[in-house]
Amino acid sequence: MNIAVGVDGSPESSRALDMAARMVEAFGGHIDVLNARSLDGFGGSSDPGGVPALSETFAALEDQAHAEAAELLDRRGLSWSFGVRLGRPAEVLLNFLHEASVELVVVGRRGTGLTARAPLGSTATELVNLSPVPVLVVP
Repeated sequence: MNIAVGVDGSPESSRALDMAARMVEAFGGHIDVLNARSLDGFGGSSDPGGVPALSETFAALEDQAHAEAAELLDRRGLSWSFGVRLGRPAEVLLNFLHEASVELVVVGRRGTGLTARAPLGSTATELVNLSPVPVLVVP
C-alpha cells in the first residue's frame, strides 16, 4: 500500500504520520511524506524567497518535519521518502496524487492553519471533496 501523508508540524499531522506507519507495518508499502511551503492565510505567496527570516523559518519547520518522520519511520524500518513543495497544502497533495501511484492519502483533521474552530481544516475538507483516492482524516 502506497500512502501519501501531509505533515505541517501540528499534533494532528504527527498522528496522521503514525497512522500511516501503522498501516504500512500491517500491509507493507511505502510512505510519501509531503510538506507544503505556503504563506496562504498570511497574505503572501507560496515562496518566501526574498524574505530571509521567512526562508529560515520555513527551513527550520521543514527540518523539524523531516526529523520527526525519520525518527518515527526509520525506527520501524519502513520505506519512505520526504518532499517539500511550494503551494497550498491541499494543492500540493492533490497534485502529488495525480503524479504518483498512491492508494491512500492521510492527513490530520486540522493543521497549523487559521481554521482552528472548524471541525475539519481547509486541507482535509478540500482533499475529501477532490481527491482521486480515499482520504483518511485522523483526529
